[in-house]
Amino acid sequence: MKTILILFILFTHSKILANVRINTAFNPFANFIYQLDCVSDSLRACSSKNYKALWDLEFLKLKKDQELIKDWRNLKQRYSVSYQINSLEYDRFNIKNTNVNIQNKLRITSLQSKNIEDFLKRLDILLTQQDKAKARLVVSHFYPKFLNWWNNQVQAKGQLFVNKSTQLLNRPDIVNKINQFYNFYEASLNKDIKIPFNFYYRPNLVQNESTSGQQIEKYSVVEFFIDEKPEDRMDVAIHELCHFFYHNSNTNKFKKFSHKFESSKRLSAKPALNLLNESLATALGNGIINKLLNSPEQWNKYLNRKNSFYNDFYIDQTAKAILPEVTTMLSNKQSLYSPDFFQFYLDTIESTFGSRITAPSLILKNFILVGDSSYKKRFSNPLRQMIIPNSMYRSEGSWNHPKFISALEKNKHLNTLALIHPKNINKISEHQLLPNSLYKLINNEYKKNNNAIYSYLRPNNSYLFILIGKDHDSVLRLVEKLIQQKTGFTGFL
Repeated sequence: MKTILILFILFTHSKILANVRINTAFNPFANFIYQLDCVSDSLRACSSKNYKALWDLEFLKLKKDQELIKDWRNLKQRYSVSYQINSLEYDRFNIKNTNVNIQNKLRITSLQSKNIEDFLKRLDILLTQQDKAKARLVVSHFYPKFLNWWNNQVQAKGQLFVNKSTQLLNRPDIVNKINQFYNFYEASLNKDIKIPFNFYYRPNLVQNESTSGQQIEKYSVVEFFIDEKPEDRMDVAIHELCHFFYHNSNTNKFKKFSHKFESSKRLSAKPALNLLNESLATALGNGIINKLLNSPEQWNKYLNRKNSFYNDFYIDQTAKAILPEVTTMLSNKQSLYSPDFFQFYLDTIESTFGSRITAPSLILKNFILVGDSSYKKRFSNPLRQMIIPNSMYRSEGSWNHPKFISALEKNKHLNTLALIHPKNINKISEHQLLPNSLYKLINNEYKKNNNAIYSYLRPNNSYLFILIGKDHDSVLRLVEKLIQQKTGFTGFL
């Protein structure tokens, strides 16, 4: 493990604000758990095609192997829960991800562990003893084989890549940019905090699958190819670091800033807030850092290529649109909370996208899922893969359960995707989800077509999407139809 010492200097008053250490790590056990999670479909953001191809070649030879993968998936699903801490209620849209996610905590235990026994000790905090025993069976079965493969195929070349990445992260111009980014976000961190950069080896067995990077609380995780240049991975690494700064920006200022979006009468405000975190990290990491590391000719070619910053139309276009202004703000030592940024940002979003800013796929980047248990199957996992939300609250259950009703009634400030079974259409009226006249229209629409998609814009500018289908699969097809719409709408689709 290499340690990079980065001194963040507060430009005003010229005193040290924080002494942040970036630790780069290339841990075989953390790589093992990451791949196990990905192969068992326990992760959303990972290169699943390539890792599954690798495991099919190396580790999944017997029926028992497949059974243990299924056991691991079931185990992880049992702990797929989040808790919102009351002291953080100011973030009503969970834009800063202020919830405590048990799945993420489990991932952090693997990042902190050097071997099986180390991992199992840490699991005592989160798992029951019965589930810990199940975890032991799975990891004890696969890890010896994995470690042998790792030492023979990956360790030496992978470590060389990580060593070069460490040197690059310590370059004075890179350090200076990270310094500027820290101040732009007005991050509030303890002195001497250590930010771990964890590198995950990515095989290249299946072509045309993008690599993945993610921020798990203070832990940056980045996939890489052994034969690529560290310069080609630096934008992703610093992109993830920007998410960490955003999540730790000044609490009081963020509260006031996010309230501007919440209270705005402009329809673009909430979708713009949905885009903010990812677009800023993309402008800074994939934009400014790439410009620093490439020649002017290479940079212009990269800048003008479709989805070159980010493989999402809205995020890519937003990042490119705000990049010139954000670059100027950095030079002027201004922050995200500068008085003019909110107005500039909304104006830029509206001029860039026009009516597309209210497209359902963007509206549903932050939303609450209301899933009717009469469909017999849960919707949360397939919807995460279809919509790829920044944040998704979920309430899946029976209309007779008080908690199910409470979740719906308490979260009307959030965009809502309500998946209602035909036999419960009357609940729309009973719980006053919509005016009674609209309930009758929706009921008639379903009787006519055996399905219905209805979009309702609430007075607070949040959307309620009501989808009704005859079964679980038909509802998923309706969701697919909904998110394919290029512009927002109200009424029936």
